[in-house]
Amino acid sequence: FDAIRAAKAELDKALELHTARRNGANDRRLEVRREISFVILLGTLLGAALLIWFVTVKTLQPLSVLMLDLDHFKACNDTYGHDAGDRVLCAFVRILQEEARTSDSVIRYGGEEFLMLLPETDEQGAAAFRLRIREISRLSSALQGLQSRVLEREAQLARQHDVAAALSAFSEVSQLIEEEAELHSMLARALQEELGPTALHILLRKPGGDGLDVAWPLDHGPALAAARFPILQDPASCRGIRTGVAVSIAEASAPTACECKLGVPEEGSYLCLPMIATGEVIGLVNLQARRPGDFTSERVRLAQSYVGVAATALSSIRLLALARDRALRDGLTGVYNRRFLDELFPKQLALARRTSRPLSVLMLDLDHFKACNDTYGHDAGDRVLCAFVRILQEEARTSDSVIRYGGEEFLMLLPETDEQGAAAFAERIRSAVERRAFGESGLPAAISLRCSIGVSSMPSHGESPGALILAADRALYLAKQQGRNRVVVAEVKANAA
Repeated sequence: FDAIRAAKAELDKALELHTARRNGANDRRLEVRREISFVILLGTLLGAALLIWFVTVKTLQPLSVLMLDLDHFKACNDTYGHDAGDRVLCAFVRILQEEARTSDSVIRYGGEEFLMLLPETDEQGAAAFRLRIREISRLSSALQGLQSRVLEREAQLARQHDVAAALSAFSEVSQLIEEEAELHSMLARALQEELGPTALHILLRKPGGDGLDVAWPLDHGPALAAARFPILQDPASCRGIRTGVAVSIAEASAPTACECKLGVPEEGSYLCLPMIATGEVIGLVNLQARRPGDFTSERVRLAQSYVGVAATALSSIRLLALARDRALRDGLTGVYNRRFLDELFPKQLALARRTSRPLSVLMLDLDHFKACNDTYGHDAGDRVLCAFVRILQEEARTSDSVIRYGGEEFLMLLPETDEQGAAAFAERIRSAVERRAFGESGLPAAISLRCSIGVSSMPSHGESPGALILAADRALYLAKQQGRNRVVVAEVKANAA
């Protein structure tokens, strides 16, 4: 054996020297060199094997040979790739080397075949060695399979952790949002990132109404939305809205698919999730995919989690908006109160200055309202005020604001309206009140009311809320002094600002 090791060492040195000298050769010569080296090495190993066999025969010691082959290796290679196959071969060799004695030789015979020479080992010893190798291989395979399952489970848990973290972050942010549009956009982005649907729609019930509005996507005008989604006019025809239960269709052409007016695809899969808050269906989220069966039970649960969080947040936004709106409105007439005026007026003035557009203020007061109240009672007086407000709302534009200033006094803000336009508008209101038969509102026919109106405009009469209101109030006082039932425009003063 020492002679063999010495011969192989000399051969290795010769090969290294040969390789160093020929390092600059082209690829073909390098390939030939490798083939020559392989032939020399194989010859050396076979020579060693023959020498061992010769020594064994001379010493009358047994020698056993094992031919080993990995079962189903080709299938493994085809399924998991050549890289995985190479690692399997290396793992198998490590098993052989760990079990082999120093005198044993492990030789790769070709492909997945290996040869082992076992000096001083008879047939029974070789059989026992073969069984030990096979059992260790089975145990190693089992351990590798277990490790693979553990890694898969770890990856699954990591994915679940990431999903839970994203959902938690979505929940935290949704509680801070105050605008519905921002919440709709965030929900759409989250569902798009997590599920990747080909189409996504968010439909919401109209507050206090029976129809639905398209909240997402934002590129649908009312006419287009109504044409594409007939369900908007008939929400009860939707199975998800009617039952409050998620509708998951794995194949759009299946008999179980609903006859939907939402415009779902004719092929692929879709998922409809009702948005439920405080036990009430407030909307619907529709997800569509081109691939059948895209919405698995796990993906459905994930989508339900996001939609549930969004529904709760949406309900909170609406409740807060309703409470705020009620706090800013007059309880009797339903128009805005002075608290709202304190918020709105500075914003309107800032906008008027920024755009160099006019802004006008009307102060309105019902003439002889106290006498009406004393004669017909407070209930009649309340109905007179409500009837007067209806006249103001009928004449006002969408951009105008009607505010109950106190008692029978009302204030109107008229954006982009100059002094002449405001005076003409005020005269139209005065004339409408004069013509109105209040008996049609369930009031005594004898009631016939008139109103006086004071007008101020920016910048002629001031550039602050206080200055404009004071100017309009003084003009109203002049209208009362001059006989009531008239419109008076405030006087222009040099120090009006």
